[in-house]
Amino acid sequence: MKLPTGNWVRFHVKATGKTTIEGLIQDARFIDADLSFNELNIREKNTDDFSKNWSQDAKTITIKDAKIVTDYLFQNMVSLEGAKISVESIKEPKMTGK
Repeated sequence: MKLPTGNWVRFHVKATGKTTIEGLIQDARFIDADLSFNELNIREKNTDDFSKNWSQDAKTITIKDAKIVTDYLFQNMVSLEGAKISVESIKEPKMTGK
């Protein structure tokens, strides 16, 4: 996250126990992780707005060893058992391409 001062910080979130998220919506540009889905659904619509043509959801998603770059992230509820949150001052974020 870029601060008003122009400096950058990165937030690290690590949970050692079960993590539950409800109502997750994200616009992820990059995900590098070990992912497994239970009851994955992928839906296609044919609209003029490409961003609304595809959606997916799953009953459960297991994410291990993740690096995620997202421009938008929202959730209704999150529970992180054994969570440790830290903040790191960085020069600037790594860019994943355009």
